Amino acid sequence: MAGEVSGVVAVLRDVTAQKEVERMKSNFLSVVSHELRTPLHSIKGFVEIILMGKTGPVSELQEDFLKTVRTQTIVLQRMIDDLLEFSRMEAGRIKLNLEEVDLSALAHGVASKLAPLAQEASLTLYMDFPRDLPAIDADRVRLDQVLTNLVENAIKFTPPHGEVTIGAQRIEDRVRLTVHDTGIGIPPDEQEKVFDRFYQVDRGEKRAYRGTGLGLSICRHIVERHSGRIWVESEGIAGHGSSFHVELPIELRPEEAPTIDFSTSQSDSLRGDGARSDRAPATAERTRSDSGDGDNKVRDG
Repeated sequence: MAGEVSGVVAVLRDVTAQKEVERMKSNFLSVVSHELRTPLHSIKGFVEIILMGKTGPVSELQEDFLKTVRTQTIVLQRMIDDLLEFSRMEAGRIKLNLEEVDLSALAHGVASKLAPLAQEASLTLYMDFPRDLPAIDADRVRLDQVLTNLVENAIKFTPPHGEVTIGAQRIEDRVRLTVHDTGIGIPPDEQEKVFDRFYQVDRGEKRAYRGTGLGLSICRHIVERHSGRIWVESEGIAGHGSSFHVELPIELRPEEAPTIDFSTSQSDSLRGDGARSDRAPATAERTRSDSGDGDNKVRDG
């Protein structure tokens, strides 16, 4: 008869092999990363010894070459650290240690840490925080990791004489952190993909900006485990730059400390709504780290 259900069709797909491949890939990344650290530390250590003149005089040309080797070992070390971090997070073993975090103090620490990098790139670092910004419940180390990654990316993708601004504002029961730069920007069709694992905006073999493509993916999962969201706004026009926003709840008191687990993702529901972040009020403290002399100057906005 019309309208009656005469049967049910079920489609089953065996994903055992796929899960096994993913597990093997994760184990491979973990093992290779660990094995690479020891020889890399040896290379870096011996280069430092030679640069210190412990093995004899070093010519200007040799010093230049050795400094290049040292710089590249640091870059490689960062890539290995990202792979190890990704491997640990993918296993869902890392728990957040929640405490009361002063975001202004945290951001000042990150700015001070990265001021030499900004100075080397001939950039100016600004900080724009309201004096009455509340502290939030969060993992201080993990938020430092997120903010450091965002500011480093802003510095890396901003041409000389540009600006990077770290700001924040309260929005009802949440706080929004913003890292804005005057760099090359991100095309609109790339903006949601930049948080995917191993994704590179510039994927050519001769790309100017090297990395694993894991930094923003790690940031996303850390933010989401804080019941927050992260997104980017950019016109995709060089010089107009990008704004990365991180919005976090002021109070976060779960019964159990949340774990960071790559097996699930809240990105679809937590990604940005495209809302533009406003500037902090005129009473905000504004810190200028000038690339010219590397000193930190504090002034009221």
